[in-house]
Amino acid sequence: MTLTHYEINKRWRKKHNDIWQIQKKRYYDKSIKIAFNKYQKWTQEQIDIILKHKNTDTNIAEQIGKSVKAIQIKRGRML
Repeated sequence: MTLTHYEINKRWRKKHNDIWQIQKKRYYDKSIKIAFNKYQKWTQEQIDIILKHKNTDTNIAEQIGKSVKAIQIKRGRML
């Protein structure tokens, strides 16, 4: 049985949940500092940028002033 990359990561996250949670928190805490538009409504220009997805989410977050988590949630709701 060959496992996919996703399945291997899923197993690792389940086995090392405490480490996974620390890493995830560190990643999102780093990205929230650049969220200068945190409580502003999404503009159509920002939505177009996140849907084109030509850069990493971190780069997009720096560009539009939203957190990485906010970008991922908005993209998920739009698709």
